Amino acid sequence: MQEPTTGNKVLRRQRLKLLLIFFLFALPLLTAVVWHANLDRWRPGTTTNHGELIVPVRPLAPFDMLGLDGTHIAQDFLHGKWTLLYIGAAACDAACRGNLYKMRQARFALNEKMDRVQRLWVLTDAAQTRPSAALLNDYPGMVVARPGTGGLEHFMTQFKQAGEPVNGQDRIYLVDPLGNLMMQYQADANPSGMLKDLQRLLLTSWVG
Repeated sequence: MQEPTTGNKVLRRQRLKLLLIFFLFALPLLTAVVWHANLDRWRPGTTTNHGELIVPVRPLAPFDMLGLDGTHIAQDFLHGKWTLLYIGAAACDAACRGNLYKMRQARFALNEKMDRVQRLWVLTDAAQTRPSAALLNDYPGMVVARPGTGGLEHFMTQFKQAGEPVNGQDRIYLVDPLGNLMMQYQADANPSGMLKDLQRLLLTSWVG
């Protein structure tokens, strides 16, 4: 009678191990599914300093731009990391500089998690050769992209909210690691609110 009992215990342990392995593999997927399914209910806070959710999230269409060094920047650039994105002229005015500063500081304040976030500045004035060297030196690591004239118009239409033009709005956009436009920050947004949003997203997200 002892052998069947021992065999049953071994079998139960093996089943429990299999269930545990399955659970560990399934948990990240289940978390991502639940998070995306309830995205419209989630709010990063009640203050106006936090981002405005774009519901439903908006998958960005394929694009092809050139970086300042001539390399191609395509849609896959947005995959795998969270992206803080700004759209504006190379002749960067005070509002533009303020937004680039917020993007840099919010990312830097993430400390060891900063590599999960990247910055992209999409130029709107194709005739301008490039932003000033002094400006670029202030924001190392930021990717600057220049779409063609036709490509720029198509790209910018995806960022319109309630028919408002993108130019002159001086917004910062947040794109998730799947290439979905999901949040925007007004020109007067507080970078501390942006940081809190990023910290929460990085804590709860299993992607990017």
